[in-house]
Formats: sequence, structure tokens, C-alpha cells
Amino acid sequence: MGKLDLEYAAGTESLDEGRPITVDGRSFSTWVNQPSPDCPGDPATRMVSVPAPSGVWLLLQEAPKLHWTTEQMIAFLGEVRVLPGAVAR
Repeated sequence: MGKLDLEYAAGTESLDEGRPITVDGRSFSTWVNQPSPDCPGDPATRMVSVPAPSGVWLLLQEAPKLHWTTEQMIAFLGEVRVLPGAVAR
């Protein structure tokens, strides 16, 4: 609940689902991730994704206790830089 989840996601599937938002020429996507039926007590969380220059995806999942807005999430994710040698999962 109090931690951000930042992923560098490889794979063939696109993470451009949800509502597109363009900021400074970059196309972000935002959507609400509903809890799994296996964990009905979990809260829904907001997700923001953006393609990284290497072609894989950066994905940020909110930490509900932080009370960030979608704009704050986009600003944070927009400043993430993937270091050389990083391995996407």
C-alpha cells in the first residue's frame, strides 16, 4: 500500500492500454488495475506506462497511501532513466 512498483517490462505485449496522455511529446497510458478475483480485498490501483527508448516498457503502479495524482505519476515516470545494462523482465 505504501510502495511504488516500477517495472522495466520486456515482452511482445504492448502496455499502451487505457487512456493515452501525451506529455512533452511522449505518449503515456493510464488505467485502473482491478484486483484479482483471488484477492477481492485488494484495492484497485492506477497504472501508468510509457515505452522506453529501447522499445520495452516502463510501468508505474501507484502506492495508494501516497495519494499521488495521475499527473504526479506521469511526471515521476517521465524522469526515470534506464541505465545501460539494465535487464527487462
